[in-house]
Amino acid sequence: MKKIIILILLLFIQNDLLNQVRIIRDQDLQFQNHLYRVIKVPILVNGDPYGWKIWMMDDLIPYDRNHILDMETQSGQLGIGVFLNGAFDSLKINYEGALKSCPNGWRLPRIGEWDTLLNTLDYQQRVLFFNKLKGFKGFKSDTISGRIFKKETTMNGGFYWSQTDDDYRSWGIEIETNFNVNKGKADKSDFLSVRCIKKEEYDE
Repeated sequence: MKKIIILILLLFIQNDLLNQVRIIRDQDLQFQNHLYRVIKVPILVNGDPYGWKIWMMDDLIPYDRNHILDMETQSGQLGIGVFLNGAFDSLKINYEGALKSCPNGWRLPRIGEWDTLLNTLDYQQRVLFFNKLKGFKGFKSDTISGRIFKKETTMNGGFYWSQTDDDYRSWGIEIETNFNVNKGKADKSDFLSVRCIKKEEYDE
């Protein structure tokens, strides 16, 4: 009986240590009048960390005003001639705006870094990390009988940009309301949320 109790205690201590290793609060970040929580998440090999990634734990708030039309972040996007959308909409940002929105020394994560993060976090940590899911807003423009129409699509859940892209689309991740995860591409004119990751020495 004593051996069983000792074994249970050892397993509990081991799991507790693993949880402590997985998420470590780092120094909070002050940026554009907003305070962001910061965490260190390890890159695990056989359950042991051999390196760390430093993430924002809160969605980026890019601007205090909504619906800012920034022509610099609209260049090259379909629909630019009809003011398809601005760079920012509430807490969501289009792709070109997202690339330029992170604080100095931070950047958008690559899609592989999202994969590593989400494979490291357990369910409860995902709930903690993605405690507010801001949704998705997509735009399309279409010409019917010579008239231009804008179509808008909204979806529930959490949608986040990565910096991994091709000509008109970029990879991103979707956090469903039950915290399952999907990976896919969004048009660069769509609005998704942003989490920044700290640059490292070898980042370009």
